[in-house]
Amino acid sequence: MAKAWRNVDRWPDGGARADAFALYDRPDRLTPAEAGAEHDEFDPGGDRIAFVRFDDEAQLRFDRWRAGLEAVVRSGDEHPAVESHLAKYRTLVPS
Repeated sequence: MAKAWRNVDRWPDGGARADAFALYDRPDRLTPAEAGAEHDEFDPGGDRIAFVRFDDEAQLRFDRWRAGLEAVVRSGDEHPAVESHLAKYRTLVPS
């Protein structure tokens, strides 16, 4: 972050805004079938919630990332509030 603050008052970049919205539009319209999702056949609510899995390479990357995260969370080097916050990433990231 710059040391000096500078007020910027200009019109938003419409093209950048359109690009950002387009980035989220396709996944928002994606159906579970188009994503190759599986369904939980044992869902007690009967909703058959759709989910996707990591491929083998992505699972390896996630496992390496999580091992590093767990080392930080369990190190005792962080403030308890930071540990608690980081621990939530265990499930947030793969979600």
